[in-house]
Amino acid sequence: MAYHPINTEPKTELSFSECKKLAETGNPADLVNLGKCYLYGIGTIENTGEATRCFEKAAKQGYPEAIYLIGNSYYYGLGNTQNYELAFKYYTDAAFTTPWDYSVEKDMT
Repeated sequence: MAYHPINTEPKTELSFSECKKLAETGNPADLVNLGKCYLYGIGTIENTGEATRCFEKAAKQGYPEAIYLIGNSYYYGLGNTQNYELAFKYYTDAAFTTPWDYSVEKDMT
């Protein structure tokens, strides 16, 4: 596995296929976990482009971790062309996005 400057791993111990199935529901936490699988090659071949697409889907739902990870993708040029200005924009957006526990919100509906 290649070294990546982002030191995070999926928060679950699910298999890649289980992560992929959960992400199909559109839950942003599951999309982030699937994106991390693609980013680090956990259970699949490393694919930074696919990782970024997963993070973007979660970010469109206002998920702060996904917004931050898109910032990383621009900062390090993983799945996107390296662009420090866009990285700063995403880092700032993530910092000012109110975090929430998505699973709690789902249980309330």
